[in-house]
Amino acid sequence: PGVSYFDLYRYIQDNGYKVWVDVPDPGWGGPVGNSLDRGYGYTAYPYRDHWEAHCGMEVVLANGELVRTGMGAMPGAETWQQLRNAPGPAIDGMFSQSNFGVVTKMGFWLLPQPEAFLGTMVSIPHYEDLHPFIDILTRLMYSRLVDCTVRIRSELIEAIPLDPSIAAVTNKRGGSPAAAWDALAASKGLHIWGAKLNFLGPRKVIAAQWEHVKDAFSGIPGVRFMELAEYDLPLTPAEKDNADNLVDMGIPNLSIFAWGARSKTTPTPNDGHLWFSPVIPMNADAILKARQVFIDDFSTWKTRPPIGRGLPTAFTPRTFMFFYGFPITHNVADNIQIRDNYRRLVEISAKHGWGEYRTHPAMMESVTDAYSFNNHALRHLQETLKDAVDPNGILSAGRYGIWPKHLREARK
Repeated sequence: PGVSYFDLYRYIQDNGYKVWVDVPDPGWGGPVGNSLDRGYGYTAYPYRDHWEAHCGMEVVLANGELVRTGMGAMPGAETWQQLRNAPGPAIDGMFSQSNFGVVTKMGFWLLPQPEAFLGTMVSIPHYEDLHPFIDILTRLMYSRLVDCTVRIRSELIEAIPLDPSIAAVTNKRGGSPAAAWDALAASKGLHIWGAKLNFLGPRKVIAAQWEHVKDAFSGIPGVRFMELAEYDLPLTPAEKDNADNLVDMGIPNLSIFAWGARSKTTPTPNDGHLWFSPVIPMNADAILKARQVFIDDFSTWKTRPPIGRGLPTAFTPRTFMFFYGFPITHNVADNIQIRDNYRRLVEISAKHGWGEYRTHPAMMESVTDAYSFNNHALRHLQETLKDAVDPNGILSAGRYGIWPKHLREARK
């Protein structure tokens, strides 16, 4: 705990180790905290799933007892950070997004330094072709031929500046017909849908993967293939200074905070943010439906609209996630309205079967309230565990909606 991604990255560089740390967008976080809150990065799976890449934990319980999980429960174990599970129930998950103990050590698997990096884009010009596009993309991801985080992109939706003719079609309440999207895209010379795909590995291998990807998408009319960046690894100092998206290559930085910062297009910067991040199925119908559900709700807002154009990312191999940043300012009334908007979106999403994968402390109870199957049976189990391992309720009361018994009863 307390070791940041910057710290770990510098340690590896200083010692010449040929491994990568998978990093999230803000480099000031750390592997322990980010993995315990089940964060993600951008390189190959499972390394980009930071919880999935952990192996072996040491935990202090509320009674002061020190526990080591997995193979670490054997004194002198030589495979504590190589095999996660030992005989008996696997309990590591009890300590992620929870208040059952204080994690004091964690092991992590690191990605061997790849030989090369290739960043690419595949895009298509027609609205309805999103369906075959996503079908092909998911097959490639399930087969691990595309193995890094995938970002769905759109030249049309992300056009800057977003002129009124584009917004009238892409952000129309109730949605615009496919013909309107196609006509607009043709008039602007832009493609409607695309995906940013990265490849890591030996040069010959990633070249073969890229050729296979192009073959897979070649049947979609008007498909376009672009190579955005290509590097031999490790990057030179000059390449680090000029490369976009350093997180794609395991290099921590703080560039994400340019979002919402003061600029020509944002003269009044945000003072903070809340991220709304629902998880949806990995298919085109879900993308289109979720985009419209959120756009329709945003159109009713009386405060500044969220950051984000409504395009999902695949951090996990089998789901998409949307990310909308709600700006926080010094205007108290606006902040109260933003929180109300957030809670309403959580409820709307839950009605469609979309839940968030994590959230901010202020929203934890609202988010976990949506996981209410069988009269909140999951929460009741979590409360039972809380009462057993922390009967006095001294650890992070209320984290992810889990309250100790004496506070739980007082809240009724």
